[in-house]
Amino acid sequence: MLRKINDPRKARQEKEFKQRRLQAIKEEIVQYEKFKKDDEEIHNLMQTKEIREVYQKYEKQLKQVYNWYCRSAHHPIGSLDQLETLLLKPYMNFASDFLIYPTIIKMQEVEAIFRSLTKVKLSVDGKQVSMTFDDFEEALLRMAIKGRVILDQIYAAKTGKGAKSQADEEDEAEDEKPDEYSKISETTANTVQGLFYYLDLPSEKQALHNKLNGLKKNVLSMHERKQSMKFVN
Repeated sequence: MLRKINDPRKARQEKEFKQRRLQAIKEEIVQYEKFKKDDEEIHNLMQTKEIREVYQKYEKQLKQVYNWYCRSAHHPIGSLDQLETLLLKPYMNFASDFLIYPTIIKMQEVEAIFRSLTKVKLSVDGKQVSMTFDDFEEALLRMAIKGRVILDQIYAAKTGKGAKSQADEEDEAEDEKPDEYSKISETTANTVQGLFYYLDLPSEKQALHNKLNGLKKNVLSMHERKQSMKFVN
């Protein structure tokens, strides 16, 4: 029989690999538990009476905006049933058109919110995962949580209430990872109202339609300017 030759260097490498893998698994579990806790806290916040009342004030406008972007995307034959749900690209277009990024939060954070809200959905028959209207409402809340400091300032400027000191703003304006949330409990109905002040959605249907059309034209003209610059250069 061949005697097994012990290689101390190889054994040490294997031990270190196992330790690193174990540590990585532990970190993944901790991260998963935090995401799970954040999801639950955000869901509970969404159901509070004060925040639901803010959403109810703007429900008509939100549904019009949601439907506009649902139908703005190209849908291949066979997936026309997805006209009633919001795909990633038009969702990102919404955030870009209304300058949610880079003004309120980062582009990576906007995309991470979509991923978080659709992570449990499966792609069926090659169809893309998408957001329902309820998901869209929660996405706005998640944006408000991440952009709380700015949105609280907008609310204060609009109403003259709840202004914060410069020191508070500096303490809270920390750079955080795209799919993480901090100080969820400090997000209030005023924060959400600040987001709606920022979005500035007209209550009259035709006026909102005109605004959405105007945003689309601005994006198209910007794209055309970029294309013309390519030829100039």
